[in-house]
Amino acid sequence: MKRLVVGALRSLAAFWPRAGVGVAHALAAITRPLGHGIADEWLARTFPELSPAARRGVRQRTWASFLKGEAVDAAVMHRSGRRAYPRLVAGGAIHELSPPLILASFHVGPHQALAAVLRALPADVLGIDRGQFAPRGDFTLLPAGEDEWERARTFHRALAGLRAGAFVFVDLDAHDPEEFDVSTIDAPVLGRTLPLARGAFALARISGTPIVPLVARWRGTAIEVVIGDAIPAVASERDMALAAGAWIDGYLRDRPGEISVFLLERLRG
Repeated sequence: MKRLVVGALRSLAAFWPRAGVGVAHALAAITRPLGHGIADEWLARTFPELSPAARRGVRQRTWASFLKGEAVDAAVMHRSGRRAYPRLVAGGAIHELSPPLILASFHVGPHQALAAVLRALPADVLGIDRGQFAPRGDFTLLPAGEDEWERARTFHRALAGLRAGAFVFVDLDAHDPEEFDVSTIDAPVLGRTLPLARGAFALARISGTPIVPLVARWRGTAIEVVIGDAIPAVASERDMALAAGAWIDGYLRDRPGEISVFLLERLRG
């Protein structure tokens, strides 16, 4: 039943994106009593301080985020242009960011809609892509690279972009060890360890550019941008990785409903 509902929702969103997100929002409310979402045992292990009632609320939030994310993903993969993405909540701090900056995100909340956030930035944007973006948009996508030579080319293009005054966007956790041989730095997150892609920290160290953690979250059927304090570029890549891990740790402890299965699967005991 769940598969049929998600399939029908994706079909609708592929041709009518805003309606797809609206229907997903309504479906999440209607199906709330059914207990869909991230499994309770996963949530209990990750957030042991939450009561059973609080975990139910978190589970419902993850279910709503999943449904709306499926709608956005289907829309982006089948349509071009801004209308494939949800609207951004007005007055966000995204417009106050000043390049050059490294924008570092995580697979939480509506990560499928981050392209809408990048399009709102007031300068050129280079996005390092590991398959999370559709092959379209009005910013430059740089392939993460399947081998060390392609990764080196992407790294140097990103470095040149920062030196020319651009934004560079990277997902710190968006790598699959079976698909990408990525150099990582382990950071404590939610009582376990999360491997973070080293490239962003190397870019910061070499260019002297700060890293700004950034994620999106749902506000109804619109997207709200959450921006953390800048992490200064320092000589130690590990120190920057620990700061990034501390930020996402604090964010998810405050808003556990934003966690995703993707990130949970990458946490190590």
